[in-house]
Amino acid sequence: MPTERADDPAIRNEDELWRSVHPSQLFLDPQTKRIRPKSGAFIDRNTGEMSVDVARLTSLDAIRHRRPQHSFAKFTAGDVRTMESGYRVCSDPILPNNLEHEPPNPAHAVVCPRMKSSDAQKLATSENVWAFLNSPDSAAAS
Repeated sequence: MPTERADDPAIRNEDELWRSVHPSQLFLDPQTKRIRPKSGAFIDRNTGEMSVDVARLTSLDAIRHRRPQHSFAKFTAGDVRTMESGYRVCSDPILPNNLEHEPPNPAHAVVCPRMKSSDAQKLATSENVWAFLNSPDSAAAS
């Protein structure tokens, strides 16, 4: 389990955060008749930290290039910080030559600790959840 991280004040409450959503985590909501992420898209069951990108430090083109089949949900740092659980948003840039062999990503951050299901549901059902929704046809094809 990672050590506890401090909230990063350089990531402002108004900063938009983008969360990658795998095609298998898309869901046609029967009530709203719109595609939304499943709440599990906001819960990392491995590390307990939700990986995000700080929008002002990157572009949709850059993150879509890294994950071309994915959609990207959006919310602000303030959205998660002001939830009853009081999540922290922590800068976590991915540096060149990292041990995971991931491409460098200076916009990478994490939301911690592990998100509660009820809070994940709030993010998943928010009215304006998408920064980018990949075509449902391409999602169904994967």
